Amino acid sequence: MRTDANDDLTDFSDVWSLAIEGSGTGIWDRCLVTDKIRYSPSWFAILGYDDLPSSNHIEVSYSRVHPDDLAFVRRQLEDHFDGRTLVYEVEHRLRTKDGSYKWVLSRGRIIARAPDGKPLRMAGTTVDISRTRDLAIQLQEQTEALTAAHRLAKLGIWNWDLNAECFRFSPETAEMHGRPDISAISVEQMQAMFHPHDLAKAFAVFRHAIVEQVPVTLEYRIRHSNGGEIHMLTHAEPVRGPDGRTALVRGTTQDITSFRRIEAALRESEDHHRHMVELHPQIPWTAGPDGGVLEAGPQWYALTGMTPATTIPNGWVNAVHADDRAWVAQAWTQVVHSAGRLDIEFRVHSASGSSLWMRSRAAPRIGTNGEVIRWYGTLENVTEQRLAQESLRYAAEHDVLTGTLNRGALFTEINLLLAQRPGLPPPVLLCLDL
Repeated sequence: MRTDANDDLTDFSDVWSLAIEGSGTGIWDRCLVTDKIRYSPSWFAILGYDDLPSSNHIEVSYSRVHPDDLAFVRRQLEDHFDGRTLVYEVEHRLRTKDGSYKWVLSRGRIIARAPDGKPLRMAGTTVDISRTRDLAIQLQEQTEALTAAHRLAKLGIWNWDLNAECFRFSPETAEMHGRPDISAISVEQMQAMFHPHDLAKAFAVFRHAIVEQVPVTLEYRIRHSNGGEIHMLTHAEPVRGPDGRTALVRGTTQDITSFRRIEAALRESEDHHRHMVELHPQIPWTAGPDGGVLEAGPQWYALTGMTPATTIPNGWVNAVHADDRAWVAQAWTQVVHSAGRLDIEFRVHSASGSSLWMRSRAAPRIGTNGEVIRWYGTLENVTEQRLAQESLRYAAEHDVLTGTLNRGALFTEINLLLAQRPGLPPPVLLCLDL
């Protein structure tokens, strides 16, 4: 090796082989006349060999190539021999000493030809790319997984290049907008996509992110290419340029149209249910498996003057008329224990101070294990029906003119008295016709 400082530094002929050997690059030299090929020690080291002859016939080399790659390798060599490629370059697998395969990158070129152009000699290098290829495969798999996640979550990526004054879309973002063939648009084109009612507010938020250099979150609507409206949820952050000023705004966009539609439908359903409950003459209520009331319709509170705090779970019984309270509580307890159905009438003190007759009906919801999950019931004001029944009963038993019991009621009372005197002599009845 040269050590003279004045040696010609342009001549590397005495160090190039050492440098290549030290880099882990294998060297090969093939004679196309004899089809013999020789290898450097570093070439064998790639495959884990240290006991093979330095040269062999090309068919031996082909036997080391993975069967699935052999035809491709041969085709690439033929293309180079015939002058269709300037350089032979191919990635393929080679069998190692332990029988496994490694991915390598082989490069080479014709370095000698006969006067008629027939190739005579070829030289090249082989590099182990197994680790690089594994990393590339992992990166590709992760990229595909991330892309799939974005697609399934309806999540896209975008950025606003302030210097180029354009928006750039990922394929997912472009698809969301209904414009899959667009990857970049001007600011004016982007603004035209916004719903008119959301444009000023959205860009005010973007400008805040640019000026204050803070991340932002916003929701807005855009016009889909089919004419519909799409609700977007965007998270964005500014990116500083070399001068410290914001050069780029990047972010993610998610299509949340389906969520907003579900919310709207749920609000509509809740409004519908609330109006139905408020307008319906019956008061709905629910109770837990133990019989404790969980909720009651708003009419209950208007009727009794009670509050949720004084009603739930068992305070409702205080609104029951004192004469009915004990037996009503007992009836409800028995139904809860038997998981049967409730259908009773009792009096309730109203907020105005009067007593009202209420009919309460309830049925349990039974789970798959046979146990009560929840009780569903209704309360109905039946005061008018009760008064009508009392009026009919009174008219049937009393004289209209005098208000005294009539003949039918008289004989009913007599029969009751007689039934209470078994075995006694019959009484005497004196009738005075006034």
